[in-house]
Amino acid sequence: NPHGGLEVTGGGWVDLPEFINVVKGYFLRRGQYAEVSVTPKDLRYLGPDEVLVDDLRVRTVIFCDGPAATENSLFSYLPFNPVKGQLLTVEIPGYSVRNVVNQGVWILPVRPNVAKIGA
Repeated sequence: NPHGGLEVTGGGWVDLPEFINVVKGYFLRRGQYAEVSVTPKDLRYLGPDEVLVDDLRVRTVIFCDGPAATENSLFSYLPFNPVKGQLLTVEIPGYSVRNVVNQGVWILPVRPNVAKIGA
């Protein structure tokens, strides 16, 4: 654009709190959800497709560590680059851009006249 920013056209956005609520509800209804606090040392591997967590035998463990995932020994080989997560939801009357714009900070149009701005 004329101000030196760029328009992101191949990206997407997920309303993460809403997504988590929907997915959690799905697994709760199927009896396939347990919320426990564990470290990698708490896991007992029973076979290639089975792990013991507390008294639960499971096939999959999902760690929700946020930026602390950089300290999880199971993922130490991944090139993490955590972000600050600073985010504002703003009302911008008349803002007509439909794609994400990035110019040091990004602007994500959410619905007419409402955007999220992040660092």
